[in-house]
Amino acid sequence: MMEKSSKPLIRVTTIEAFRRYIEQSERDNFEITEQSVIDNIDGEIQTMYKMESVSGELTKKVIDKSLTLGDTTYKYGKEKTFNGTSEAGLSNKSSYDVYVDANGFALYIEETGANVSDYALLLKINGDATNWINGNRAKLVFADGSVKTVDTDKDYSKTYSANDLPLLVRVKTNSAGEYKLSGGDDSKGVPALENKKLTADGKTVNTDSKTIFVINKNGETAKFNVYTGIKNAPEIVDAANSAETYVYSKGGVAKVVYITGVSTTNSSKDITFIAGKSASKLNAATDTAAYYVYNAVVKGEVTSVMIMAKADEKGNAQTDAQINNPGALDNMIWFSTTADSDGIIYKASTASKKGVDVYTADGVKKVSSDEVIVGTMVNGVKGDGANMSMASDVKVYTINNDGDIEAISASAIKTNSEASVIYTVEDGEITNLFIQLPKD
Repeated sequence: MMEKSSKPLIRVTTIEAFRRYIEQSERDNFEITEQSVIDNIDGEIQTMYKMESVSGELTKKVIDKSLTLGDTTYKYGKEKTFNGTSEAGLSNKSSYDVYVDANGFALYIEETGANVSDYALLLKINGDATNWINGNRAKLVFADGSVKTVDTDKDYSKTYSANDLPLLVRVKTNSAGEYKLSGGDDSKGVPALENKKLTADGKTVNTDSKTIFVINKNGETAKFNVYTGIKNAPEIVDAANSAETYVYSKGGVAKVVYITGVSTTNSSKDITFIAGKSASKLNAATDTAAYYVYNAVVKGEVTSVMIMAKADEKGNAQTDAQINNPGALDNMIWFSTTADSDGIIYKASTASKKGVDVYTADGVKKVSSDEVIVGTMVNGVKGDGANMSMASDVKVYTINNDGDIEAISASAIKTNSEASVIYTVEDGEITNLFIQLPKD
């Protein structure tokens, strides 16, 4: 059964002209209509019409020629595009949305109802019972950053050559828990992120606060960190010229982005601050670990995080004795964290890779809205302290005795000889200042 869409797409023959107009409309905040497009980029568009879409179950495909939904066959247009799949990845009994032009030619094809959990990065494939691991298996990276070796429903070693891996594939499980693989999209090149747009291998897609970035850990090819939202994505470094980027997008927006062969760097904007006095009661073990909840600042946002019960100030697992001591963590700053599939932080790093230093001191004195003296107390004795400039975009927070965190302006800093501070310095200026207030 096929259904006709009530939301047609606009098709233009000069795509770049239309893209420029959309970008302008986003900047100027005005509504896009068919007539306004014609009015504003007249002369660049040769023809313009609406693409109607049909949806249905694939019953047949002829490579490079046509596909059949139900009983209706649609020939491909010259500029056909597959979104989130490939022509080879089209599979019978799967449902697809097909956009056709005024003459009925299929121009844009995507699978109906797909989401990020339906896509994974294929790292390794096996179909030889005597090689690698017995049986038909695949090694996959999922959108939560987990890396799993799974059983497949058949031998895919001839479908996916080891020389072509990694590849982004569509995954489905059958009633036996076996994985069926389809498609195979790749895109090489270091990704560039600018103005919420991601460009790699000459292709550009939009990103948003829900885009998931799955990025290999520095120097480790089979371990991945996960970042949700464009604002939380780290800076990418491709010193070895080995970056590979794999994107599943829908509606012109990247839903999940896999990036391998790179390292990431952290600036003082990327830190995670943990308020040690805010530890909750011990939470029972999930599928992965028992944990405490701490108040935190993550990349400038006051929030809370789950931390494995055995983690110390460096994020390293300690002995079972620490589980009964929820106050063991002091106020601390981490430059990177690694969480498990339940979002529980089990590893962290206090080392910065971008020239950011962390200091602690006792006592703080306000000089002006852009200058402060830290370390006015040394071993309980008043001292001169260090006169420090603050960056124009400095982030300042106060923490009370219960570990509650409040963001304040630099002008709201108050002189307090009993306070303790922890702060970051980048390019000679304080960029983050955390002020632990004394007990009332």
